[in-house]
Amino acid sequence: MQLGPWRSPDGGSTERRTRTRFSLLILGVTLAQVVMAFRAVQQGLPGLEVQTLTGAAFTLILALVLVCTRAPWPLVQGAGLTAGYTWLMTSMILVGRGEVEPPTVFIGSLVMATFAFMWLPPTTAVLLAALGYAALWLPVMGPPDVPALLALAVVTSQLWYLSAHGRTVQQERIRSDLLAQMAFTDPLTGLLNRRSTAERLEALMTTTGAGAEGVALVLLDIDHFKRINDQLGHLRGDEVLVAVAGSLVGDGNEVLVASRWGGEEFLVVCAAPSRAAAVRAAEELLARVRALTLPGFPRVTVSGGLATFDEALTVAQLLALADARMYLAKDRGRDQLVSEDTSVGRSA
Repeated sequence: MQLGPWRSPDGGSTERRTRTRFSLLILGVTLAQVVMAFRAVQQGLPGLEVQTLTGAAFTLILALVLVCTRAPWPLVQGAGLTAGYTWLMTSMILVGRGEVEPPTVFIGSLVMATFAFMWLPPTTAVLLAALGYAALWLPVMGPPDVPALLALAVVTSQLWYLSAHGRTVQQERIRSDLLAQMAFTDPLTGLLNRRSTAERLEALMTTTGAGAEGVALVLLDIDHFKRINDQLGHLRGDEVLVAVAGSLVGDGNEVLVASRWGGEEFLVVCAAPSRAAAVRAAEELLARVRALTLPGFPRVTVSGGLATFDEALTVAQLLALADARMYLAKDRGRDQLVSEDTSVGRSA
């Protein structure tokens, strides 16, 4: 079993990936429009030439907006749907002029219905898809191809059903992910909670073995936190907890686990090549907290106790050793890390 470093979820990266993929799709549409424009010129189809060149220019601009700006995603979706249905309507006119084949319009109708079902509220999507389908029966398309239109109606209704089912599955997945997050993370800081941390510690104790001198458990306690709560109030104290939690989750690969162990205590597991490297990584955690600048607050520091996995046979022994060293750090004046001595007093 291999446990990677814990990281906060990054919704921003998901949006960036979506924007990148959609911009590549749009660029593909732009290229297809340019190819069709050349064919229209060669075949003497002026209506199709104007349509494809206009479409290519619009889709290229839309792709650049996606890549170069942070335009709201609903605005991009609206622009895409508007352009798509405009293309569909003009293509119907071009069918009547003999410049576009009817199957092209039928396929386009299905594509636009698919995007409408994906992006719009169900009622709006059904209305828009129904209007697009009804337009295919207009005389501008010439005599209706009844079998093809009926088949198109069946396929469109299936798309609606699959889209509605997909929405339900997605909502249930989001709900399940939210419940899982609530079960395994601390709601205030976003770090792992005590229960999930205990499970990870047991797994690490099993997998690291007795020779894991570079894998260290660090218990950290915010110094004089009771004084902060008493003088500034518990809501301001929560701000300190959130800030300290954020400082513990850095970009280094040394941190395997970062959790709120309870109250103002945090637990971090560092993985390093040696015990000395693990101690340096833990000292860096104290330095990050020390560097916090919180307007209206006194200087924030933490006291820490470190114990490596090769110093204990069980998780309980490991925690007791780190806890003893953490209290020794407080007895020695706070704002420091103890990783050796275990003779301990009990300072608050």
